[in-house]
Amino acid sequence: MRGGRERHVVLVFILGALALSFFLLAPAQLGGSTTYTSTVGDSMEPMFHKGDLALIRPASTYRVGDVVLYESPVLNRPVLHRIVVIQNGHYFFKGDHNDFVDPGYATRSELLGKLWVRIPRAGTALSFIGKPQHSAALAGLAVLFLVFPRARRRRRKGKSVNDRKALHLHRPRHPAEDILTIALLAGMALALAVGFTSPLKRTVQVPGAYQQSGTFAYSAPVIKPSPAYPSGFARTGQPLFMQDFKTMTIRYAYHFTSQLPHGVLGTIEFAAVLSSESSSWQHTYVLAKPRPFRADDATLRYRFALRGLTSIITALTVASGSPSAEYDIVLKPIVHVHGVVDGNAIESTFAPTLPFSLTGPTLKLDVAAAPAPLGATYVQPSAAADLAAAVNPSSSGSIPGSAGNEVTVSAHRIPVADLRGLGLGLAGLALLVLVTRPMRRRQDLWTAEQHLAAQQGCVVVDVVALDSSGVHTEVPDFASLVAFARYLERPILHDLQTGAFATEDGGRLYAYRPAAEEPVAAQPVAPPPAPARKGVRLRWLGAGLAVAVVAGLVVSFTAANVVPLTNAGVSSDATSLSELTPSECAGMGLTELVVASGGNATGLAGNDLILNDSTTKGTLSGMAGNDCIVSGAPKSTLDGGAGADVCIGPSGTKFKNCEATYSAP
Repeated sequence: MRGGRERHVVLVFILGALALSFFLLAPAQLGGSTTYTSTVGDSMEPMFHKGDLALIRPASTYRVGDVVLYESPVLNRPVLHRIVVIQNGHYFFKGDHNDFVDPGYATRSELLGKLWVRIPRAGTALSFIGKPQHSAALAGLAVLFLVFPRARRRRRKGKSVNDRKALHLHRPRHPAEDILTIALLAGMALALAVGFTSPLKRTVQVPGAYQQSGTFAYSAPVIKPSPAYPSGFARTGQPLFMQDFKTMTIRYAYHFTSQLPHGVLGTIEFAAVLSSESSSWQHTYVLAKPRPFRADDATLRYRFALRGLTSIITALTVASGSPSAEYDIVLKPIVHVHGVVDGNAIESTFAPTLPFSLTGPTLKLDVAAAPAPLGATYVQPSAAADLAAAVNPSSSGSIPGSAGNEVTVSAHRIPVADLRGLGLGLAGLALLVLVTRPMRRRQDLWTAEQHLAAQQGCVVVDVVALDSSGVHTEVPDFASLVAFARYLERPILHDLQTGAFATEDGGRLYAYRPAAEEPVAAQPVAPPPAPARKGVRLRWLGAGLAVAVVAGLVVSFTAANVVPLTNAGVSSDATSLSELTPSECAGMGLTELVVASGGNATGLAGNDLILNDSTTKGTLSGMAGNDCIVSGAPKSTLDGGAGADVCIGPSGTKFKNCEATYSAP
């Protein structure tokens, strides 16, 4: 009773330990509450290094300074960084080794948990084990150590057919290796069937294969000097008081970009939509008919007669009887493009808009405040950023491509290639078990008498006690009893209390009672101590390998690669193009910076900021687009070229083809 009670206590203890381990360590994807993350970068040094393993658990509260795993909406993957700011329910993060705040912010629903335990270098080891080829090899070693430990050095030879039959009466019909083999074969069949009936590749749309973008710009010369326009021009982003202008020049530069081999052509046209919200009136005017273009760039320019617009508005106001009506004017270039990108035919229409509103005598750009971008700051966007977003619209396109195919298993997506590798690995393990099965050495728990009886084709049956009241005939040795039992074709009865052996015939027992000092006959019974200890060690090693394989596979299927790579320590704060742009060129939508080499520079096809130093004179030339050309060297030549260009230089500078010029001190 006491032994049974102790076994129950041990069993309860083991079950409790298993339940506690599952509660604390089970991955969240398997119903637990712990997330395993393996670091792949250095942005959290010195706390985390590449290959460390972090265990993450959900928390009821998160505070500034906590190391938290969150789902980054910008990087589209989990990131393990420290909270630096909590603002209006938004959490902002930064790596300890970074000199910048993470791009974007996270909401409470995107926080996966707080750092619980850090295990140095464990992520590298588990990632190695989690690879299909590595886990298959280690699983094979675990099978060898668990199933085939050598308990005996010698193997009996020359068994008869009856011996083998008797052997099976004393051994289990379905040993562990048979069950393991069946499981391996079933897993192999399933993995190979699914893996080789599913294609390796699938067709997907590759986003961002090409991008269509463009830049709006407008300028209008004043009729007479006005304090509202000291430069003599109204430029992109500035409102226009209608009485001060006759015309406004609208420019739109279209650009097609792709990192893939491509060739495109198309048509570009210009339209304007005039509408009134108060009367629901709307009309579309064609400003420029479609004209073809080749290659990646196209430019439209249209001179808008503001006096004609005023006349139309006056007529509409009289007709509607609403003198205070507000009108919307939407300028819309329409680009139809077709061609080939990376061998795939594309056909697309890109129609960005630039909205204006006309209220009374004022025409102004109707720029809506852009939503807070997922950027590396928690400061709201400025008016300049809103204007830049409005005058530089863009759109990306996708093309068909191929990607590795995946299958869904228990809510997890597994690549088909890995599934095929797993199936082949299981096939190798099953083959290994089957090939080595005849060579394995079984642990022998039989007594010498059982061996001797089995050699003669007899069966030894254990009984609680022999009947001592009947007639007994003593047999001198066990071999004689075995021969007699074989002759009678009767089993040999073994008295568990006295150790006597007997067989019955005609109501008479023929018994053999071994003496305590009698030497053991037949084969050695128990395995030597050293091999037994070796077998135990091999079993423990096999169990450790099996646990490692399971842990590696669990982490490989559930862990997130976090802590993205960083340039901390080698990066520097770059100066943005807007910081270099002078106030006279604000709102031009500059996209490229060109710095003079030896005093001379030539711009690109877009809107360029072209700069020269203050010592070497030379020629700065713009090309297509609206350029801002700045020189500090006296007697330089600034040639704007095509487009509405702004040229800035010191006294003595020669200006050519510049729509506006400024003399710097």
